[in-house]
Amino acid sequence: GFVFEQTAYDASTAPDGLHLYVAGSAIPGTLASDPSAVAGIADTLERDVAAMVPGLGDAVWRRRQLVFDPSIGVMSTP
Repeated sequence: GFVFEQTAYDASTAPDGLHLYVAGSAIPGTLASDPSAVAGIADTLERDVAAMVPGLGDAVWRRRQLVFDPSIGVMSTP
């Protein structure tokens, strides 16, 4: 997976005093159609990020998004 601080690149992406972090992970295409598998991978990613950056465990706002296009076998979870 990956995580980066978007506000380090563009401070206007979050209100003053707050930061926007973006995280994502590659998910095997065979699991993409299984919502419980995707949720489990997302839960693991969130736990790992919170362990590495403890302050992110108390996020003000969080959104999960899954984008999957089986015609090309690629998905993106921004």
